Amino acid sequence: MTNENKRINIQYSIDLSELPDEVERLYSKAQQEFKQINFPKLQKGTILDHSTVKKADEIRQRIVKLDLILADVQSIVSAYVEYELNKNNPQPETAIPNQQVNGMPDMSDFDLSEMSKLFNGGENIEVQESNQRSE
Repeated sequence: MTNENKRINIQYSIDLSELPDEVERLYSKAQQEFKQINFPKLQKGTILDHSTVKKADEIRQRIVKLDLILADVQSIVSAYVEYELNKNNPQPETAIPNQQVNGMPDMSDFDLSEMSKLFNGGENIEVQESNQRSE
Protein backbone atom coordinates (compact mmCIF):
# COMPACT_ATOMS: atom_id res chain seq x y z
CA MET A 1 0.00 0.00 0.00
CA THR A 2 1.26 3.45 -0.78
CA ASN A 3 1.16 6.55 1.35
CA GLU A 4 -0.55 8.32 -1.51
CA ASN A 5 -3.95 6.77 -0.77
CA LYS A 6 -6.28 9.70 -0.39
CA ARG A 7 -9.86 9.43 0.70
CA ILE A 8 -12.78 11.60 -0.21
CA ASN A 9 -16.34 11.47 0.99
CA ILE A 10 -18.99 11.16 -1.66
CA GLN A 11 -22.73 11.20 -1.41
CA TYR A 12 -25.09 9.64 -3.88
CA SER A 13 -28.59 8.27 -3.82
CA ILE A 14 -29.84 4.83 -4.74
CA ASP A 15 -33.26 3.28 -4.81
CA LEU A 16 -34.27 1.92 -1.42
CA SER A 17 -34.66 -1.54 -2.95
CA GLU A 18 -30.94 -1.46 -3.90
CA LEU A 19 -29.79 -0.73 -0.35
CA PRO A 20 -29.36 -4.35 0.81
CA ASP A 21 -27.18 -5.13 -2.23
CA GLU A 22 -25.07 -2.01 -1.67
CA VAL A 23 -24.51 -2.82 2.00
CA GLU A 24 -23.69 -6.42 1.09
CA ARG A 25 -21.16 -5.17 -1.50
CA LEU A 26 -19.41 -3.01 1.09
CA TYR A 27 -19.49 -5.76 3.69
CA SER A 28 -17.97 -8.24 1.21
CA LYS A 29 -15.27 -5.68 0.44
CA ALA A 30 -14.52 -5.51 4.18
CA GLN A 31 -14.29 -9.30 4.36
CA GLN A 32 -11.84 -9.35 1.45
CA GLU A 33 -9.75 -6.66 3.10
CA PHE A 34 -9.75 -8.66 6.34
CA LYS A 35 -8.54 -11.78 4.53
CA GLN A 36 -5.58 -9.82 3.15
CA ILE A 37 -4.37 -8.94 6.64
CA ASN A 38 -1.74 -11.43 7.69
CA PHE A 39 0.69 -11.44 10.52
CA PRO A 40 3.80 -13.15 9.22
CA LYS A 41 6.01 -14.92 11.71
CA LEU A 42 8.94 -12.82 12.76
CA GLN A 43 12.38 -14.37 12.63
CA LYS A 44 14.28 -14.46 15.91
CA GLY A 45 17.09 -12.00 15.80
CA THR A 46 15.36 -9.78 13.19
CA ILE A 47 12.51 -8.46 15.31
CA LEU A 48 14.29 -5.17 15.95
CA ASP A 49 15.03 -4.20 12.38
CA HIS A 50 13.50 -2.31 9.50
CA SER A 51 11.50 -5.31 8.18
CA THR A 52 9.42 -5.40 11.38
CA VAL A 53 8.63 -1.70 11.03
CA LYS A 54 7.59 -2.24 7.41
CA LYS A 55 5.39 -5.26 8.22
CA ALA A 56 3.71 -3.47 11.14
CA ASP A 57 3.01 -0.44 8.95
CA GLU A 58 1.47 -2.57 6.18
CA ILE A 59 -0.78 -4.35 8.69
CA ARG A 60 -1.87 -1.06 10.29
CA GLN A 61 -2.73 0.45 6.89
CA ARG A 62 -4.88 -2.55 6.01
CA ILE A 63 -6.62 -2.33 9.38
CA VAL A 64 -7.33 1.37 8.77
CA LYS A 65 -8.79 0.56 5.35
CA LEU A 66 -10.93 -2.19 6.88
CA ASP A 67 -12.09 0.16 9.63
CA LEU A 68 -13.11 2.83 7.12
CA ILE A 69 -15.15 0.34 5.08
CA LEU A 70 -16.89 -0.97 8.21
CA ALA A 71 -17.56 2.61 9.35
CA ASP A 72 -19.35 3.20 6.04
CA VAL A 73 -21.42 0.04 6.54
CA GLN A 74 -22.27 1.07 10.08
CA SER A 75 -23.25 4.58 9.03
CA ILE A 76 -25.49 3.39 6.20
CA VAL A 77 -27.25 0.74 8.29
CA SER A 78 -27.66 3.12 11.25
CA ALA A 79 -29.25 5.74 8.98
CA TYR A 80 -31.59 3.11 7.53
CA VAL A 81 -32.64 1.89 11.00
CA GLU A 82 -33.30 5.49 12.08
CA TYR A 83 -35.31 6.06 8.88
CA GLU A 84 -37.43 2.98 9.59
CA LEU A 85 -38.02 4.03 13.20
CA ASN A 86 -39.04 7.54 12.18
CA LYS A 87 -41.28 6.20 9.42
CA ASN A 88 -43.15 4.01 11.89
CA ASN A 89 -43.14 6.52 14.77
CA PRO A 90 -43.23 10.05 13.35
CA GLN A 91 -41.88 12.62 15.77
CA PRO A 92 -43.99 15.72 16.49
CA GLU A 93 -42.61 18.88 15.01
CA THR A 94 -40.71 20.95 17.51
CA ALA A 95 -41.32 24.64 17.98
CA ILE A 96 -38.99 26.84 15.97
CA PRO A 97 -37.09 29.39 18.07
CA ASN A 98 -38.13 33.00 17.36
CA GLN A 99 -34.83 33.92 15.72
CA GLN A 100 -35.35 31.19 13.13
CA VAL A 101 -38.84 32.17 11.99
CA ASN A 102 -38.51 33.63 8.50
CA GLY A 103 -34.98 34.74 9.33
CA MET A 104 -36.31 37.34 11.79
CA PRO A 105 -34.39 38.08 15.00
CA ASP A 106 -35.92 37.37 18.39
CA MET A 107 -37.40 40.69 19.56
CA SER A 108 -39.22 39.36 22.61
CA ASP A 109 -36.91 41.28 24.96
CA PHE A 110 -36.96 44.49 22.91
CA ASP A 111 -38.08 47.65 24.73
CA LEU A 112 -40.99 49.13 22.74
CA SER A 113 -40.65 52.54 24.44
CA GLU A 114 -37.14 52.81 23.00
CA MET A 115 -38.50 51.93 19.57
CA SER A 116 -41.18 54.60 19.98
CA LYS A 117 -38.50 57.21 20.74
CA LEU A 118 -36.59 56.18 17.66
CA PHE A 119 -39.57 56.54 15.33
CA ASN A 120 -40.86 59.76 16.93
CA GLY A 121 -37.65 61.75 16.71
CA GLY A 122 -36.61 61.21 20.34
CA GLU A 123 -39.98 62.14 21.84
CA ASN A 124 -41.25 59.75 24.46
CA ILE A 125 -44.79 58.99 23.33
CA GLU A 126 -46.59 56.36 25.35
CA VAL A 127 -47.92 53.35 23.52
CA GLN A 128 -51.63 52.97 24.21
CA GLU A 129 -53.27 49.68 24.91
CA SER A 130 -55.85 48.68 22.31
CA ASN A 131 -58.66 49.05 24.88
CA GLN A 132 -57.71 52.65 25.79
CA ARG A 133 -59.15 55.67 23.99
CA SER A 134 -57.18 58.73 23.25
CA GLU A 135 -58.72 61.96 24.43
